[in-house]
Amino acid sequence: MTRRRIRKPYRAALIGCGRVGFMLERDALRPRPCTHAGGVTAHPDFELAAGCDIQPERIEDFGRTYGISGGHLYRDAEELIDRESPDLLCIATWTQSHDEIVRKACRAGIPAVICEKPMAVTYARAKSMVAAARRSGTMLIINHSRRWSPEYRTIRRAVREKRYGELRHIQGCVLTSFGRRPLESDDSKRDRLKKQIREPNWHAELAKSGGGPLLHDGTHLIDIVLYITGLQPAWVEGRIERSRAAPIERRAVGRMSFRGTPDLEFHFEAGGARQYFHFEVELWFDAGRITVGNGIRNAETSVNSRRYSGFEDLSVDGEFEWDRAIGTAERVEMEELSQWFSGGPAPANTAVESLDSQAAIFATYESAVRDRRIHFPYRPALAHPLMVRSDHERREK
Repeated sequence: MTRRRIRKPYRAALIGCGRVGFMLERDALRPRPCTHAGGVTAHPDFELAAGCDIQPERIEDFGRTYGISGGHLYRDAEELIDRESPDLLCIATWTQSHDEIVRKACRAGIPAVICEKPMAVTYARAKSMVAAARRSGTMLIINHSRRWSPEYRTIRRAVREKRYGELRHIQGCVLTSFGRRPLESDDSKRDRLKKQIREPNWHAELAKSGGGPLLHDGTHLIDIVLYITGLQPAWVEGRIERSRAAPIERRAVGRMSFRGTPDLEFHFEAGGARQYFHFEVELWFDAGRITVGNGIRNAETSVNSRRYSGFEDLSVDGEFEWDRAIGTAERVEMEELSQWFSGGPAPANTAVESLDSQAAIFATYESAVRDRRIHFPYRPALAHPLMVRSDHERREK
C-alpha cells in the first residue's frame, strides 16, 4: 500500500498514554492541542482508532476519554501493531523502548510513525531507527515540536535572508529541575534544596527517563538551533556535572562549531537542577539580535545610540514581522502529515534531520568523558557515553 492510496480519515493509534500521549490536554494553562492524541483528534483527516499502555488504569482512562472500545485498547505494543495496522502510529513511551517499537512498526509496513523525543538511549539505536524507516519506506518523524512553531520558522527565514547580516554567536539553555524531588511545603527552603539534591526523583532513574537533561530536554535545544541555522556540527566540547546519587548528570554545558562557519560557535547549558523551567535561544548578528524561548520573542536591530556619540545600540525592531500562528505545533504537525499522505512534501522534522542533533548530544557526553574535542561526522568511541564517568568523577567517587 502506498501513501497515495490511503483514504481519509487516516487511522491513527497511540502507544504510551501518559502525559505527552494525551494527559496534558487536561492542563488548563496549555494551548490545545498539546499532545499526540490531541493533535490527531483535532484534525479532520485523522481518526484516533486505538491505544496501548502497560498500565491498565491509564489505558482505561484513555479509552473513556476518546470513546475507544475495549477491543481497540492494548497492553502490548506488538499486538496493537499487528491487529490494528494503523496508517499513523504515535509512540510516546519510555525512551529505551523507542527503537524496538519503531522497528516493529517499519516491519509491519505502517506508512507514518511519529516518535517522541529523544530518539534513543544510544546513537547506534537512533541510527537503527533511521535505517529501518529507510528500508520500509516509512515516514519517521521525531517530535521536536518547536520546528512547527511560527516564531522559530520566522527566525529561520531571517537567518537565511541575513536580515541583520551574518550570524556571529549563539547561546542557548534549557534549565530544569530535572532529577530533583518536588518541594514539600513543610520544609524550609534550605532543607528542601538539600533534600532535592540528595534524593533525586524518577528522572534520575535511567530506566525511566532514558537519559539526563542534555538528552531528555536538551534534544529540543540542539535540534532547534540546527533547524534555525541550517548548519551541521563540525566539533563539540562538553562537560557534565553529576552527583554520586544518580547515574545521570544534573548539569551539562558545551560549545559547538559548525561546518563552513568556523568562527560561529553555539554555547549551551542543560539541566542545572533549577527550581524552574526555562528554554531560551539567543542569536547575535552583525547588526542585531533575536531572542526566543518559552514566552520570549524579541528582535532587535542596531540604531544610533542615544547614550554615546558615534556608537550604535540595539533597539526593538518594530518592522520585524513574526509569522502568525495557525494553531499549536501539534496542529501544524498533523496538517503537514496530512499533506504528505496526499502526495505533498515531507513534514519539517524527519528522523534523518533529528539524527544530527542526537549525534551532537552523544558526542557532547563523549567529550565530557574523554576530556577532548569530538569532531563530526560522529563515530562513537564509547557505546553508551552517558553511563561512563570521567576520570575526574572516578577520582571524586
